[in-house]
Amino acid sequence: MKLVVIVTGASGAIYARRALHVLADLCAGTGSNEPAYPGLEVDWVASATAPQVWLTELGEPMPLEISAHVPTVTAGEPDEPDEPEVPPALPSATAARREPGTSRAGPPTEFFGSNVFGRMSQAVTPSATPTLKGSAREPGPASESAPSRVRRWDRQDFSAPFASGSNAPDAVLVMPCSMSALSRVAHGGGDDLAARACEVALKERRRLVLVVRETPLSLVHLRNMVAATEAGAIILPAVPSFYGAVRTLEDAVDTVVARALDHVGLRVPLTRRWGDPESA
Repeated sequence: MKLVVIVTGASGAIYARRALHVLADLCAGTGSNEPAYPGLEVDWVASATAPQVWLTELGEPMPLEISAHVPTVTAGEPDEPDEPEVPPALPSATAARREPGTSRAGPPTEFFGSNVFGRMSQAVTPSATPTLKGSAREPGPASESAPSRVRRWDRQDFSAPFASGSNAPDAVLVMPCSMSALSRVAHGGGDDLAARACEVALKERRRLVLVVRETPLSLVHLRNMVAATEAGAIILPAVPSFYGAVRTLEDAVDTVVARALDHVGLRVPLTRRWGDPESA
């Protein structure tokens, strides 16, 4: 399966980060009770404003590469009991903007060329992405990153395979989806790779899932949702559900990510489904 993930500048970067890490685990087979998906290929593109929102909301730069985490234990050493995980405090938007090296720096420098982010990643220090509670990929005391099968593309790099209908992906997931991105899907247009991926999905009759994030909704937004639906897209608002023993923010995020992955054809046990027995 070929999947393209588009990350726009709408609020909700936490959804995109979680989805990308889950997909990396599916590619590598490091998810809990989930075998590797040998045929799964994941490419992703960020819009012009997505890195700024990612930094503001998550307190870390948008990574150039997303890797699965593989726990490792040194031979001969007994397993250490797990200690309660305390997620690091994320700085406020003001603090993030004032932090040396990040103030008004914008997204990482992007160069055109096939899969250029993958080649640049060796020279960039990876950011420390907190593992969400309940994640099947929580690393142990010593861990390393598995080689990534999740590729990031520059938004102006039209050498990406999915820029052409002759190599269309099986599904495109826009998460989160801004109202500007929704408008481009509903009415056509756009001059970057993200817009082109959505256009290819529609014209080739492939699945296009838009995880829209805005409130309140204007009549323009609502009409654009109708137009996008009529064109073949699926509107999936980033609205968490709370019937599956949701107790934390991360639990709520997983309810949205799980539903989005359902609609692109990947059913992943991230959260308890309606009618399923609650685990002990």
